[in-house]
Amino acid sequence: MFIGYKNEFIIMHGKVLYLEGTTAISDDVKLVLEELNYSVFLADNVSEAERLLKRNAIDLIILDLGHNDYEVIINFVDAIKSRDLPLIFLAGNNTRRIYEEVKQANIMAYLVSPIDLLTLRSVADYALKNSHRADRNKGTSNKYLDDTLFIKVNQLLQRVNINDISHIKSEGNYCLIFTHEKKYAIKLSMVRLYKTLSDKGFLQVHKSYLAKLNKIDNIDISGNEVILGNIRIPLGRKYKQELLAYLNLL
Repeated sequence: MFIGYKNEFIIMHGKVLYLEGTTAISDDVKLVLEELNYSVFLADNVSEAERLLKRNAIDLIILDLGHNDYEVIINFVDAIKSRDLPLIFLAGNNTRRIYEEVKQANIMAYLVSPIDLLTLRSVADYALKNSHRADRNKGTSNKYLDDTLFIKVNQLLQRVNINDISHIKSEGNYCLIFTHEKKYAIKLSMVRLYKTLSDKGFLQVHKSYLAKLNKIDNIDISGNEVILGNIRIPLGRKYKQELLAYLNLL
């Protein structure tokens, strides 16, 4: 059952990725998003959703949990968690298990059928407004320092060129930053560091590793390793598809 209202709202544009499911509400949700004049990118599987994420500046993701394999959804959410994109979940019933699995992600709403159009609209508007505000704040950063980090070494703040970084490893409460010449240890979580570097060409390839995409020389598919020069780092199963989606495969 889908509860609707007349469209009497001020239209706000935003890019929404909708990962469709097989529940009865899918067609209604698509119709609602189109009526509200959102730019809607439809995906009927996770691979297609990853491809659309790579090629478009998505503001919001709506996931219909009408999939038979919840593990696919859980792995997808876990792989994109570091992007910090707002998520709206649509559930045909009270799927408590999947909620417990994904509640650490940036969930804006977890809506259970019957889905209320006004609730969906208000949550989507809130998510999109905050996404646009964050984009504007990013635009105020100093463009002359966008390609650098300053890392505290003893009593000095040492400048490090981001493009010199090949990979980053998480060890407890610390992250180790590797360049071709040095290794830096900083007391910062992997999640926070990735939020800083995700738009600088870094991608999470393992629960404990980030890799600079333009430093990757080879990917050992069978051995599940990423090769950067003479360094090999593990490639996690749940991160493999996102990495492959970034590549120009022939």
